[in-house]
Formats: sequence, structure tokens, C-alpha cells
Amino acid sequence: MNIELLRCFLEVTRYGSVTAAAKALNINQPTLSRQIRRLEAEWGVQLLERSVNGVVLTTEGKVALSGVESTLRSYDALTAKVAGVTQGQPLRLGMTPVAMELLLDELMARLHRAGNPLRLSISEGFNANLLDGVRLGKLDLAIATAPDPIPGLQSHILWTEQVYIAGRAAFPLPRTTTIEDAARLPLVLGRPDDTIRQAIEQAFLEHDQKLTAALEMEGITSIKRLLEKQDLWTFAPWLAIRNEVESGKLVCSAVEGLLIQRHVVTPTGSDAKPHIRAVVRLLRELSNRLLASQYWARLPD
Repeated sequence: MNIELLRCFLEVTRYGSVTAAAKALNINQPTLSRQIRRLEAEWGVQLLERSVNGVVLTTEGKVALSGVESTLRSYDALTAKVAGVTQGQPLRLGMTPVAMELLLDELMARLHRAGNPLRLSISEGFNANLLDGVRLGKLDLAIATAPDPIPGLQSHILWTEQVYIAGRAAFPLPRTTTIEDAARLPLVLGRPDDTIRQAIEQAFLEHDQKLTAALEMEGITSIKRLLEKQDLWTFAPWLAIRNEVESGKLVCSAVEGLLIQRHVVTPTGSDAKPHIRAVVRLLRELSNRLLASQYWARLPD
């Protein structure tokens, strides 16, 4: 039995769609369809029924699902135990404030389940510092934005976020703003080596625009305090500015075509370590559930 076939089946049932599950697994749809057919052939039953609205479980599929979930939980627990996680130091995970807000509660709930052998030491930090931490061996993995390949590091996409332009509430904004219009505003930006700024710069270049900073400043908390008093603007994902927008201190507008991706970043070759694989799978599972819950649909229009 190929354990990855079971994971493919589980993801399809979670999303109710082969297309959505393939995207979450970072494989193409035909490959995932072949994996499901292999599993059905191995068991000699049809697990899923295809329809215009996606896929639904057959009677045999419903029976298989509970067993698959139990099998994968046991396999992941055994993998971690064999890796000796409980006997050594906890894995060091770095998270941005946004990742903390999105994932920490559910992550803690999963780690505290009876029989779970994984142990984590979690720290919060700026994006660039987290990447440096993994690169220098101070962290085992991190949730961060890595716009370009970084020597010595590898990454898996967890989710994609809309970026907003935000400023003082005295200046109403339309619901959406073009990159060209955003480029004309006086901007407060992070340091040039900040990877989120680099991702935004890349998007500007793709639109033949130059990203120019009226002021460079580190730390979104300090930037937000400045924006409340000065006629300046910055780029940020929704969770970074939600409280200020909802309280009326700032206004924001979605920048068309401006998206950033959040990754789980590990040292190159670390996928060979079972305990690293187990944590990466857990983070991807939690991120996929967040997306499946249509969390992003609750962001401002």
C-alpha cells in the first residue's frame, strides 16, 4: 500500500473536487486522477462518483474514509516516533504575526492531542529574520514569504493573500486600486532586503512601474501608528491592518493583481527527515482547511 495514495484520496474528499485537491497538493489534475484510479483498482471498488459539481463518496468510499483518516494519523505518529522527536529537542518553528493569528490556536490544539509525539518551540518574527533563522540553522522551519529561490532553502506554498493599500481614514478609497494608482502615492515601505517588499517590487516591475519609498521603516506596528497621523500609505495583507480598519483609524483598498504567497520554508534536503515532513504536512493540512472554510471570503470586498 502506497501511503501517498491514501493522502490523495483524503484531500479529494476534503475539497469535494479533484481540481481543488490537486492545487492543494501541488500536483496537476491528471496525476491526481490517476492516483485515485490506482487506489480504486487496488481495492477493487469505486470510491468516488464524479459529477458536474465535483465528487461525492460512494458507499464504499464512506467506509474507506474513516479507515484512511485513522491509518494516516497512526502512520504520521509512528513516523515521528521513529524519528526520535520525543527524545530530542523540539523542532524550532518561526512564524510571522499573520501566520500566528491564522494557525496558532489550531496548531496548539493538534499538538496537544493525546498520543501526538511532535514537539515544537514556536517563535514570532519579521519575515526576513525568519528566513535568516532557517538559513543559519537557528530555526528548523518557518512560515514566511519567499518570493525567489534562496540558496540552501526549499519552500512549499501554503496560501496566497491579497495585498491592500492602507492609509489615514481622512482619505476615502475606492474598493479596489490599480498598481499604477498606488505607485503615485507617498509610500512607507520595509527595508530593501525585506522579502515582502521584494515581492511587491516584482509585481510593480511586471506592470512597468517603479516602487519608490517616501520613507523606509521596519515593523508594521510602527508603520500603522505613523499612518494614523501622517498623509502616507503602505502595503499590507488584511490581517495586518484589520483592527485599525474596523475601528476606523485606517482605510484600505485591494490592489489589483498584487498578491503575496506564504510558504513553509525548510533547509534544502530536510524533507528526508520524517519529523520535518510530519510538521510540514500538518501545516499544509491546517492551511488547506483554512482555505476550504472560505476564510478569505470574509475579507473586505
